[in-house]
Amino acid sequence: MVRRLAAQGHEVTMVVERVMSPQRIAMGWAEPNLGEVRGIVDPDSQTIRELVLDASHDCIHIIAGVRFRPLGREAIQAILARKARLGILSESADPRGFSGKLRRLKYIRERFTLGRSFDFILAMGDTGANWFRRSGYAPERIFQYGYTVDSVPFVAQATSQEEGKGYRLLYVGQLISRKGVDTLLNACASLDRDFRLDLVGSGCEEGNLKSLATSLGISQKCVWHGSMPSNQVRNAMSAADALVLPSHHDGWGAVVNEALMVGLPVICSKECGASCLINGESMGAVFDAGNTAELARIFDLKMKVSAVERASQGESVIEWSTLISGESMANYFIDLMNHIYSNASRATPPWGSNEASIS
Repeated sequence: MVRRLAAQGHEVTMVVERVMSPQRIAMGWAEPNLGEVRGIVDPDSQTIRELVLDASHDCIHIIAGVRFRPLGREAIQAILARKARLGILSESADPRGFSGKLRRLKYIRERFTLGRSFDFILAMGDTGANWFRRSGYAPERIFQYGYTVDSVPFVAQATSQEEGKGYRLLYVGQLISRKGVDTLLNACASLDRDFRLDLVGSGCEEGNLKSLATSLGISQKCVWHGSMPSNQVRNAMSAADALVLPSHHDGWGAVVNEALMVGLPVICSKECGASCLINGESMGAVFDAGNTAELARIFDLKMKVSAVERASQGESVIEWSTLISGESMANYFIDLMNHIYSNASRATPPWGSNEASIS
């Protein structure tokens, strides 16, 4: 999205602590291409202050995931000192358990302090928007937003029914408890139909999950690939019938974008920020996180869809996915800024328009 803004002629500077996190490197992510965006990595305090002071008076400063870290705190202090335009881009925090209650208090405290100076909040999906509403922010300052990924040329799917194989499910992500892979394995174990489950990723729960698959009697149907480069992940998507993201909490889930953009339906929990994109049966389904029986019922329904119908649905999803492209989100961002700073009408998220739903 930032590349598209820069390509449209807007001056865009991205300031980061590091180019990429160790977790994303381990997952096979490629270093991002910034295009015409000016990139600054790990600036010192003086550089941060100079960046803010040198910016034009109508510059819009957006703090994303670092606002509770030194880089974010120093940037916010400099922006407030100059009385410049300020907003944040944020996912929902994990609301689960006692730690979730503490996080809620942290965000409520922020609302009464620095939050008073936020002109807007770009909240990731329904989960993000709900989190900030429940933290007490005024609804008129909260705007549902989403991440984007690079589009890739369409690769025709080789469906399981055409190959004479079982229904192919795909999971891409870390193998950690928050991701709910145990829910996925338990749901698969209750299926009467033939299937194959490909799991891409690694993590501290890998050994436990493999043991669970064995105890459930489905180890022969599970293929554990480890981490993969992004181009190989998309190859795996082209061979799958559905992507599954069963997370107990996911601020967004960019793999959902990747799947939809190649026509692969997504079955994900309601606790994924990107679940807001699943708007029609062709696109997949959403379920309550941890609900094994509900997930198994969804699998059973999807497995009854013919290969021909799945191919047709995939083409519709690819056409729809232009709504979540970098170009579309850049235009939506400009519409939001015109609403916030120039009193234009409030824009609707591209995926939330009346035309965005497909059957």
